[in-house]
Amino acid sequence: MLRITALTENIPGCTHVRLIAPLTALARRGWASVTLCYLSHTGPRPWQAVEEADLVICQRLYRREHLALLSWAQLRGKRTVYEIDDDLLGIPADHPSAHYRDPEVRAVIREGIERADLVTTSTPTLAEILKAYNPRVAVLENAVDPLAFGRRGKGGRPGTLVRVVGERSVRNLAQRLCRRMAELRVTAKRWVRFPQSAWTQRLIVGYAGSVTHERDFHAVSTALQRLLDEFRGRIACRFIDFCPSELRIRPDIEVWAGSVHYRRYAARLLGAGFDIAVAPLKADRFNVAKSDIKYLEYSICGYPTVAADMEPFRRSVSSERGVLVAPEDPLSWYEAIRELIEAPERRRALADAAQCYVFSYRTVDALLPRWMAVWAQAAGREANSRDG
Repeated sequence: MLRITALTENIPGCTHVRLIAPLTALARRGWASVTLCYLSHTGPRPWQAVEEADLVICQRLYRREHLALLSWAQLRGKRTVYEIDDDLLGIPADHPSAHYRDPEVRAVIREGIERADLVTTSTPTLAEILKAYNPRVAVLENAVDPLAFGRRGKGGRPGTLVRVVGERSVRNLAQRLCRRMAELRVTAKRWVRFPQSAWTQRLIVGYAGSVTHERDFHAVSTALQRLLDEFRGRIACRFIDFCPSELRIRPDIEVWAGSVHYRRYAARLLGAGFDIAVAPLKADRFNVAKSDIKYLEYSICGYPTVAADMEPFRRSVSSERGVLVAPEDPLSWYEAIRELIEAPERRRALADAAQCYVFSYRTVDALLPRWMAVWAQAAGREANSRDG
């Protein structure tokens, strides 16, 4: 059995999609034993977990002291993987994650990529970018986790079967409690301002995402304002976490609190009841390297998606299971969303086809053999794809 230790800074969403979901699925099937280390709370304990591993996966490490774990693992003869799913060496100046532009942070990320035995990433486009620093790059496509969205997955034994180091320290629990209380306060305020009875007959155009997508929203905001005026009283917009400031002041806008806990976010998205979901992206080099995870999440919930016509979505969104529009053209967004507002049968057909595609090809269960094969090869082992 392959022994895997994963080291992560615990980036919301990213850690679940790229580590927790696939590693937990491997452990459930008995293909690997897994230790997950949250570096912000672990103290000296990761050293022991690294010592016991056949393969050490380092996810987006950007601190010098944490990168030392990768160096020590290699000195101990361990095989290492640097996992990265965004072009962190190409963060644009207007992106909210400004800390990745710090020269020391960039140096650490680049060193981690260059020194790892293998680099794994989520898209072919990003893989080509990363090959400039390390030729050993493997693409592991993002997959949606049915269990997070209340769907029963495949696999043998109950329980997570993943050893977690550092995630439940007293300090971390206190921080999580404070975040949860803040979420509840925001949700309560919005509930009072927007009585649900006033929304039951409205068609909901929705979006779920963090403030890191603020730069992607100019064209969509313009289109949504026009649609809300045109269909006044018939449609409304519901946002989970981020909402553009120019839309927040409208009475036909509802904002739900986000969550750093992925399963709580997934439950919130599933319960949001979008009739149409939007997935905008600004047309630039950084976004071209992104994945289609937002489309996968919308689709597993049964929502039809209008997405930016860019590389992240072109490989998965066909005309039968979604709508692609010019990324920064407000008129294109307006016309595409308006057409779906007036066509309930087309909305349902797109949603059904998209959901079928995701369950057939883009779940953790569907892609698990590929993940296992890449990680086993990285560790110098032969993949065992038999159910445990």
